[in-house]
Amino acid sequence: MTPHEPSRASTPDLAPELERNRDDWQLVQDCVNGDRAQWMELLERYESTVYFAILQTLRVRGAQHDEDTVLDMQCDLMVRLVKDDFRKLSRYSGRCKLGHWLKIVAGHHVIDELRHRRPTLSLDDSAEHARAVQRTLVSPTPAPDQVLGRREQLQALRALCGELPEADRRFIELHVEHELSFEEIAVVMETTVGAVYARKNRVRKKLIEMAQARGFDLT
Repeated sequence: MTPHEPSRASTPDLAPELERNRDDWQLVQDCVNGDRAQWMELLERYESTVYFAILQTLRVRGAQHDEDTVLDMQCDLMVRLVKDDFRKLSRYSGRCKLGHWLKIVAGHHVIDELRHRRPTLSLDDSAEHARAVQRTLVSPTPAPDQVLGRREQLQALRALCGELPEADRRFIELHVEHELSFEEIAVVMETTVGAVYARKNRVRKKLIEMAQARGFDLT
């Protein structure tokens, strides 16, 4: 066996619930360990999976895109998977099929990109999407004190969220900002759907208790 050849004999036993994804897990381990042939195998096997996951997310989000946009995002994601010695790819734990995990990662990647590329919309724009936004801004208009109260409420909530443990802040980011389902969050956070539901209840209770202790009204 050459020095660069991965040792499959050293593969640790996986938990029973992960056994069905052993091949996917091993493929990732081989890539992380520097097996270029296995990395090329992963690319060939899941290239279309990532492509269509990106395309679907763009469509669901109503984002304008063309072929070059999809390909650029696909290429960028693949680079991020290998960056820093495969740090992102190494997060795959084998709790689900590798293809499903890559779909979630691709969707998350698109959402992040859209957040950074979000354009400023002019209300003078005659395009249909601009007119739709204009219609949502028609009366009834909230009174200034209502707007101020809502702004202060959001600022208070953000401040409270910043005091939560990292895992709780991560849950809020995935659930609120990225609008992932509990099933998708379970994959990203490498836990069970039941644990995600439990975390939601704990986070909600924490925020309420923290708000009450500081005299904030978040209702």
